[in-house]
Amino acid sequence: MSNGRIAAFGLKNLRGRRTIDATGKWVVPGMFEAHYHAGGTHLSPARLAEELLRRGTTSSVCDFQEFYVVGGIGAARSAVEASWAAGLKLYYLLPTQHFVINGLAHEARQMPIGDMIAMLDWPETVGINEPPPGPVLNNDSDIATVIDATLERGKIFTGHAPEMTGAELQAYASTRASSDHESRAAAEAWEKISLGMRAMMRHGSAAPDMMRLIELARDHPLASRYMMLVSDEIDPNDLIDVGHLDAKVRLAIEQGVDPVIAFQMVTINPAEYYRIDHEIGSLAPGRNGDAVILDDLEQVTVSMVIANGRVVPSERQERAATADARLSHPLRPSRPLTADDFAVPAPGSVAHVRAIEIEEGSLISQEIVAEVPVVAGNAKPDPNADILKLAVIERFEMPAHRSIGFTRGFGIKAGAVATTYMHSFYNLLVVGTDEELMARAAAAVVDIGGGVAVVGGDGEVLHTWALPLVGIFSDESAEQVRQDFNRTNEAIRSIGCELASPLLALSFVSLATIPHLGMTHAGLYDVNEQAYLDVLVDRSDPAADARS
Repeated sequence: MSNGRIAAFGLKNLRGRRTIDATGKWVVPGMFEAHYHAGGTHLSPARLAEELLRRGTTSSVCDFQEFYVVGGIGAARSAVEASWAAGLKLYYLLPTQHFVINGLAHEARQMPIGDMIAMLDWPETVGINEPPPGPVLNNDSDIATVIDATLERGKIFTGHAPEMTGAELQAYASTRASSDHESRAAAEAWEKISLGMRAMMRHGSAAPDMMRLIELARDHPLASRYMMLVSDEIDPNDLIDVGHLDAKVRLAIEQGVDPVIAFQMVTINPAEYYRIDHEIGSLAPGRNGDAVILDDLEQVTVSMVIANGRVVPSERQERAATADARLSHPLRPSRPLTADDFAVPAPGSVAHVRAIEIEEGSLISQEIVAEVPVVAGNAKPDPNADILKLAVIERFEMPAHRSIGFTRGFGIKAGAVATTYMHSFYNLLVVGTDEELMARAAAAVVDIGGGVAVVGGDGEVLHTWALPLVGIFSDESAEQVRQDFNRTNEAIRSIGCELASPLLALSFVSLATIPHLGMTHAGLYDVNEQAYLDVLVDRSDPAADARS
């Protein structure tokens, strides 16, 4: 290697300033993550880069949506620069999945189209990230402008097509959406491949879908060049204890995929897809000096990682705290939240309410109608039926802009959780069995400037986790973040939640880009219909009754 690039490959009797003895080992290209959101790890950009590099991931795409949505273009720029400075090749994707739902954001936080065009011209930008089908197929003018600008620059339109099939899928593909990471069944992914789309097989902490899809790579090896293995979003436990792309390759091989094909799915395939295979994705002269030395090919046992021609330290490094003010945005409410802020006015003694139902291992929510008691004109949660109250409060004008609804699936028996780690706009989300407890949890998060708070049934604050970087990321070491993450999940479980990853599941409950329901500061949102819904269901209205 010379000047961070591969000077020669496969030749003998070459001399260099340093020789690495890899006798009996395997050498593969540095791995490339093709679809990734950083928020689930809660690691700062530099800490995350370090963890990925140690596991053989030398390149990654990311939209750093969390930094952009909260802190704007300056915060996103800071995160990209910090990743490259730490040695990770961070290729940027515009967070267009948020841009297309500008109308759901508070007017003060809507994303200017000028930002999108400016970020398209960043040297690290390779495309736009997963704008959902509704606005694209409706040919909304702003996203159409961004898509046209992207394609004119020769960059990539990565897709987002959950549960799409038939004519609707073909219509979406015709807009030149060229990939999808939302398939949950092999037949669904195969249909997309048959239309020329790349299938990104996701294996994330909240959505481990790869195992339902990987048979395609095993049974259709010629088509495997249109397949990639991706993480989407993983939590600190999975990253540290299980691994990153190395773990996905291992799983693929265990399922009968040829090792060469498995490694192609995390190296040359994504590099070609993003049109940067002249830089990364293979071991060849002129390519970047990224390589992973393995003790065992099929077990993907990483012995050494080389990135940019330098050996990556095997141990975590000491790092100073992030000093960039662009990444700090604490909560500043105009007044404290009270129990009254979480009321849902309703007549009578019983109300029928729409609720967002979540399912373990899936990002797709369901709409249900539940019966809840009404006390003093307020529709109450019913924890005995697992019907909890859910609130989304706009973080920059607290508590003036907020919405209150209901959810089922968390299992909390008595207590509340509040967090600023919530998709899509990273506002303050609160779920609980009682309005007073919800107000206490919200106040605890405000006190720490952003993060997570858990309150018990007696009103005691059981746990807080401060996340000083836009309320989502920590500056601590990976091991410390893992411990804090686990303590947070343990605290949530202590009030009754039995989900495998409660905090990650909570972050997705309000997501307004994946069917069927989401929630914003403005109300309950039907993703497919792109319309707000009333939380209260009028059983005397035939239309409302038919919908439920």
